[in-house]
Formats: sequence, C-alpha cells, structure tokens
Amino acid sequence: MTYFLDANKDNNIPIGNGKILVWLNQQLEDSLSQIFYKDYHVSSKTLGDRGAGFLIRDHNEKVWYDPYHLIDESPGQLGEPVSIVHTEFVEGAGIYRVLSRKGNTLAETTTWIPQEKQVVVRRIRVKTVKNNATKVSIYPLVYLQNTYNKRGQAYISRLEAESYLAVTVTDASWADSGKLLKILKGQKAAEEVHSSRETPVIWQVDQKVPTNDWSSPVYMVFAYGNSEQESLEELSTILESQDLGYQETLSEWSNWFSKGYLIEGNSYYEYLWKVSLSLLRMALQHDGKPIMIGFSPYQGNVWVRDGIWMVLTLAKTGHTEEAIQGLRGIVRLLKKRPDGNYYFAYDCKSGYPNEHSYENDTPGLILTGIAEIVRLSKQEGLLREFSSVIEDSYLWIANNIDETGLITPCAGIWETFGEHLDETPEHMVWTSGIASYGLKEMSSLLGDREMSLLAEQLKSVLLKKTIKGDVLVRSLETERLDSSVLNFFFNYPLFDGKILTNTIQVIQERLWDPFLGGVWRHEDLTTEKGDMRPWIGPTIWLAQAYIQEGDWDRGTRTLATALSFASNCGLLPELMYHKGEPRGLGMPSYSQSGILNIMLQISKQDNPLGLRLKEGADDDYLIRRIFN
Repeated sequence: MTYFLDANKDNNIPIGNGKILVWLNQQLEDSLSQIFYKDYHVSSKTLGDRGAGFLIRDHNEKVWYDPYHLIDESPGQLGEPVSIVHTEFVEGAGIYRVLSRKGNTLAETTTWIPQEKQVVVRRIRVKTVKNNATKVSIYPLVYLQNTYNKRGQAYISRLEAESYLAVTVTDASWADSGKLLKILKGQKAAEEVHSSRETPVIWQVDQKVPTNDWSSPVYMVFAYGNSEQESLEELSTILESQDLGYQETLSEWSNWFSKGYLIEGNSYYEYLWKVSLSLLRMALQHDGKPIMIGFSPYQGNVWVRDGIWMVLTLAKTGHTEEAIQGLRGIVRLLKKRPDGNYYFAYDCKSGYPNEHSYENDTPGLILTGIAEIVRLSKQEGLLREFSSVIEDSYLWIANNIDETGLITPCAGIWETFGEHLDETPEHMVWTSGIASYGLKEMSSLLGDREMSLLAEQLKSVLLKKTIKGDVLVRSLETERLDSSVLNFFFNYPLFDGKILTNTIQVIQERLWDPFLGGVWRHEDLTTEKGDMRPWIGPTIWLAQAYIQEGDWDRGTRTLATALSFASNCGLLPELMYHKGEPRGLGMPSYSQSGILNIMLQISKQDNPLGLRLKEGADDDYLIRRIFN
C-alpha cells in the first residue's frame, strides 16, 4: 500500500540542514506546510498555518491549477482535483522533487536548503501534459505570521527577537498582500503590510512554456537572519548564486555520501539507502541533538533510545563524524532522576525531561552507544570524555539489580506501563538485556573485570528465568511476548541461536497482524490509543531474525511487507494506525535506521536481493578516518 504522503495531517516530508527544517505537505496539493528556524521545535514555526504554495493560470485553458479553491467563477473548476503524480528525493539526497497536475497543467517543484546557509529555495516549473506550447502565469504565495516590512518585492516578517524572515520570488512582475481573490482579479492594492496577524502574500510571474519542454524556473526564496538587514543579505547572496545553490547542494550531498558506505546491486535499495541516510543526517540539529523531525506531536523531542539507534546507525554506515556529534548532543541533555538514573526523553529547546513513562534502559543504551561508536571511529579519547556518564551508568545498573537478579521493574522499551494506563511495571528482558550487552561491550574496551562479571551475571539470570518453553519472553513475570527481544540475536548479539527458532515461531504466530501484515510491538498490553497495530521496526526485526537463520524466503517476504508501508518517496512510518493511516512518516530511528541495519546485514553475505556493500568514492577519507 502506497500512501498519499500526508494521509495523516501530523505527517510531513522533512528536509533540513541542522539550522532550518522544512515540512512539505502533499495530501491534496504540493505545498510547503511549515519552516522552523534556529531549532527544530514546533514552537519555532515561521509561517502561517497554510504555509506556502502556488496557483497557475494557463491562458489557453479554462481550468486553473488552484489547490486553494480561490477561483470559483468558472464551471471548469469543478471535477478533477489537483493530483500528485510523482515524488522523490533527488538522487536520494535532501532535495525534494514533486510533480503534480490539474487538467493539462503539469507543475514541478524542487525544494532544497543549501548547507551552512540560512536559506530555503523552492523552484517551480510548468509544462503541459499534451506537450503543447502555451503562456502561463504562476502565482507563488505564502501565508506569513506577520508582515513587518516590504523592500521592493521582498516581504519581511519579524518572527521573534533577533529572528527575521525575508521572502521573495524571482522575475515577478508584481507582489501584493491581503485578499487573494481580489488581487487575482486584478484589483491590486497593498493591504496589511504592517500586520501582527497571518497575512497572505502573492507574486505573479508570466512565463512561456515551450513545446515539449518546461518553462524557465521560478524561484521562491526564504532567507533568515538575526536582523532585517542580515535576512536581506542572505537573500541577496543566494539570488546572486548560479541556479540558487542547487548544483552546489546536490554536490555537497554526493560528497557526504562518498564519505561512508553505499549499497549497490539493486536500484530500489540503493535509493532507500540514500534516503534513509539523508533522513538521519537531517535529523541532527546544528548542535548535534538527534531529533524526531517529520511529524507531530513528537517533533521537538530527543529520546535517548531513538537517538542512540540513530547515531549508531550513522557510525555503522561509515559516518562516524556525525555519530560522535549526535552522541555528544545526547549526553549534553542528560539529567538525573531522583534515583540517580537519567531521564530518557527531553525537549530539544528547553532541555527539560518531557515524558511520563518510567523506563530503565537508558544506562545500557548509553554504554552500548559509547562503546560501539568508540570501536567504529577508533576515537578512544571518547572514553575519557564520557567517563562520568560511563561510571554513572555502570553504578546505577549495579545498584538497581534486585533480589531477582534483574534490573528493578520498569516500562521496558515501549512506554506502555504506568499509572496512566493502569499497568504494573515488570522485570523487562529488554532493560536487563541491553544493560548486559552495554556492560559487555564497555568492559571489553576498558578491560574492567567487575563490569564484565556483572554483564555475565545479568545474562545468566535472563537465560535461567526469562526463557520459557525455549522462547525468550517479555519479562520475568509473564510468558507474553515482546518483539524487541529479537534484537539480542543480531543487532545486540547477547544469545546464540539455539532459542531463536522457537522465539521466531511464536512471534510469527502471536504478534503478526492477520489483516495488515507486520508485527505488533508486544502482546496483551494497552497502548495509549487503545489499539494494537503493526510497527515497522518490529517487522524489520522479524525479517532480520529469519535472515539470521538463513531463511531467505520468509526473510525477504517479511521485509517486503515492511516496505509495502512506505510512502511514494521512500519514507517509512513508525506504525500503521487508525483507519489505515500511517503515523510518524519519516521515522529516523525504528524505520529508516531499521532499513539501513537490515541492508547491512544482508549485504555481508550471499543474498537473493543482490545487495553488496561498498565504500564511498572517497577511499582516502575512509583510510584517514580509520587509522587516525
């Protein structure tokens, strides 16, 4: 099933450069729904609720390309809606292209954010479906939160103290603000140039469309600065550059890909690899914090668990510089709970803890993340840099193993226990397992015997008390299942394969969704929305488990099920949710990281998908990184 990319209003296509984040909305129209400046927090939005889009008038047609339904006087406007024809990340990079049409009018937009700049560029081109020549008028429009000033055809919006936006359109014959229908009818009169409420601003650009070709490009440019003058200078600089930084941005992305590993052998997987890597890179803010970036209400949150998964995946794919940056961003946020453990989720803007669930897997995840990134980057100095965090994590684990031999009860991996759901915490296999794995990995780097013994003790108790009927279950207290235990056979190899076969079998029987396909997170637990639906991450884990056993048929079929949930552009949701709508499109941890991890696993052996792992083109960079 391939979704309209915004079937759920909380889902957006994200692109970013660490300083600026753009949301693109493509449910029924091709529009830029929001821009966030200075940080990726939802409170930092810079446009009005209707974002930015465009209308097109073909002077030889009765029907306008009008997703806003502003033109209502012609009967030709009834019937066929604006349709999304094609979407993609250009060459898998952080540049987004959309084709859409109404009637004979075909529109193309390409949106990018040049690296190290405070600018968003949106290119618009038009051709006809029938390939005939014509004349068109293109009307880019934006809903500004306010209009602070106007300089020529550039409108300036003051966002907050020391935060300004300047926006303009190239080659426009005029620009105006206020009542759009009145303006489109030719009654141009500047209104509300100074306004503290949401104001629509519109430009007109007249273009010739050649036979069998696109019109010349029209650029809509958003430039940000700490002052009005700075935003105008940013605008002027990008307008003077060739193709407004498109080739430069594409080249920068290509160079970044070449610094890590790539997949080859299958064009679809090659594309998914780059898209997933792009999303992970774009999810790192300029200060390193790895964030949920494409969907509400979670954007603005930094989870230790999701963040560790993201930075570990970057390290495994050869991008250790970003992995270290992301790890430092997580560590800077860490704050201690009253019991000495770290909270597991933080607001990226305030830095405050922001979740109510009680999970105890943070120490094990931190130890795992630090140890594996040190090993992959060869940067042993990180052990000294993070020594206090390592010590605190080790001591908390050592001091919070109760009489059962496992870590004290908590919510495990899924935030689904607590008073708000009337659930009683349990001695979760995930929590003690990831602690054991993290201690094992860290002790091998430090040569710490006590840490190694503690890791073995936790593993021994798990083997003795949580394998029931030769199946690795959810917790000490129950025989119910949790799909996260699959990770301990491949992603965090703690156990050998003797119990893997039985665990796979019961997960397939009891956690596989009989209607949608895909794997539920866990068995017989209440979620906050009161339903059970398959998740992309667990579905990929089951595929990895089959491949670990050498069952390529079921492994590849399970992977195909996960990928069937993908949107047109290759982004995967967090899970399937209400009424068949995906939730969490562009999930950088469970979903896109999961795809990268399974492709790494597949490519290291002979496989029916034909995937091979190769180093990027810049081999010298890889050699310098590994041996320095």
